[in-house]
Amino acid sequence: MVDEAGLASLPLVEPVYPLTEGLSLNQVRKAVDAALKALPDLPEWQEPEWVGRQGFPAFATALRTLHRPHEPFDIDPAGATWTRLAYDELLAGQLALALVRAHCAGRRAARPSATGVCVEGSAKPCPIR
Repeated sequence: MVDEAGLASLPLVEPVYPLTEGLSLNQVRKAVDAALKALPDLPEWQEPEWVGRQGFPAFATALRTLHRPHEPFDIDPAGATWTRLAYDELLAGQLALALVRAHCAGRRAARPSATGVCVEGSAKPCPIR
């Protein structure tokens, strides 16, 4: 049982992470807390005007809010927090794809060294009638 003081200190919303054998929820929470504590406030990489129009929080704020929500709407998949992170994930994927394409653009596929033997042989009529 929890007394009134304990009840007041309980979070309204608490994230639940998938676990596996040997990994406890407390271990995951400690790891998430350490990662969030070490997360720097990065400079904005999206256009600030666009971020403002969308009502998106900063990236670090979005991560902190999603992993340590205060209100139920903090974890709404249609809310600004999730949407911001979804756009960032999409951008990261597109940038990675652009880097791979740029890397591969400088490379050419090896050209086969054709001697023409197969082509000459296939041009003859088939002896089976």
